[in-house]
Amino acid sequence: FFYCDSGMIPWLLAAELICVKSQSLSDMVKDRIKKYPSSGEINFTVKNVEAVFKEIQSYDWGESFELSAIDGLDLIFDQWRLNVRSSNTEPLIRLNIESKENAGLVNEKVLVVEKIIREVELKFKA
Repeated sequence: FFYCDSGMIPWLLAAELICVKSQSLSDMVKDRIKKYPSSGEINFTVKNVEAVFKEIQSYDWGESFELSAIDGLDLIFDQWRLNVRSSNTEPLIRLNIESKENAGLVNEKVLVVEKIIREVELKFKA
């Protein structure tokens, strides 16, 4: 394919996987969603992206994490991770939280980050 993007190879690999597993694609997707639940992308309009990132990073999460700033801010914990990044085209930050087989943990951490964002926004409205 001369290093060009092509949907043909992924489509063929997916077709092969469906044949080998004798399972529907929707069932395989449901299994992955159950195994790795995700918040999906949640958008927030914020005044000060840097302040929000700083508060999220300095929050007392109660556990150690690995930090990456390659694409926004990534905090990687043993059983879950969060990524928050700013939009290039809108005054938004985009939050994604994922876990390993624990949808309740995803929901819990989304609420924590939402609270952090609201508190930062209140500081900048005053």
